[in-house]
Amino acid sequence: MNEIGIPSFTLGQLGQLTGGQVCGDPELNLSGFSSDPLKANSKELCFVFTNKYLKLLNEGKLNAGAYLVPSNSNILKEVPRVLVERPKLVIKQLLELFAPKRFSYPIGVHKTAIVDPTSKIGENVKIGPNVIIGPGCSIGNNTELQAGVILGQRVSIGSDSLIKYRVVIEDSCKIGHKVIIHPGSIVGADGFSYVTEDESNLEKVRKGTKPEELQAKRQIQLKVLSAGWVEIDDEVEIGANSCIDRGTLGPTRIGKGSKIDNQVQIAHNCQIGEDCLMVGQSGLAGSVILGDRCIVAGHSGCKDNIEVPHDTIIAPASHVHKAGKPFQILGGDPAIPADEYVKREKSLRRAMREAPKLREELDELKKTVQNSTTK
Repeated sequence: MNEIGIPSFTLGQLGQLTGGQVCGDPELNLSGFSSDPLKANSKELCFVFTNKYLKLLNEGKLNAGAYLVPSNSNILKEVPRVLVERPKLVIKQLLELFAPKRFSYPIGVHKTAIVDPTSKIGENVKIGPNVIIGPGCSIGNNTELQAGVILGQRVSIGSDSLIKYRVVIEDSCKIGHKVIIHPGSIVGADGFSYVTEDESNLEKVRKGTKPEELQAKRQIQLKVLSAGWVEIDDEVEIGANSCIDRGTLGPTRIGKGSKIDNQVQIAHNCQIGEDCLMVGQSGLAGSVILGDRCIVAGHSGCKDNIEVPHDTIIAPASHVHKAGKPFQILGGDPAIPADEYVKREKSLRRAMREAPKLREELDELKKTVQNSTTK
């Protein structure tokens, strides 16, 4: 067993575990995995999936004991290897088998935790130090609440869920089974919703009022109560320091199997479908409906009150202002179909390249006109 707890294994065992095709001595012994193909030694298994490292492998510039490679790879050099159909899926399987287990609190309630007597705690629940559980909460079987977790009143959490350090789940929120919420995230904070007594400048601009007609005076923002809650379905994972706001009326919902990255903002009354991905620092304004299997890439977002069809991909740093069609890739600001976006960007870059030449031609034309008029 190596220093991080991964036991040794043979090339043949690796083939059995992954369902891959073994090329080389099945009795070859390996002591662990290498995270860097360039630094792998003769006792380690190396994951080689990209064209860059496959080229280095064929050039004899990698020195691992064996390699895990895609089954369609053209390996010219005779090296011990296992060919697999879906490399990333195989990595998932191997890590679940070999990776050292994360720290977990023992079953029971830590002596520093505060649990309201009206709350119901299931079997084999782990409640860590300084956890606070408010009135009327329910915690399902085998769920773990790590140190510093705070639950408001009437919060329900299903079975087999993991709520990590310093997560806050506010009143009346509902968390499903097998949910993971990473440190520092907040579920159920108030929505960002305000109203002015009189028509605001923003409302006037949206109606077409000219800037010179606006009034420069106080516009006191009156808070609209967030009377709703948040519902997180089964098998959802929420990254660190993300925020999901409660609904103004009714719930904000995250559909089954969806995955939310770090530092993501989901505003009040949003409805996210099943198996969606939201990448770091993306965000949804209020009341956005995101269809099933949508992907919102990093730094992207959607304006309020729009519906994004199922199977839509929003490219990085893009902003969706109106709905498109299913099975589209949207890019840009405002976001448009990817093929149109690429054409637009190419046109703009070509115009920028040609601009100096056009300026010179324009200057020459001006000189010609000036000379002709002075004669």
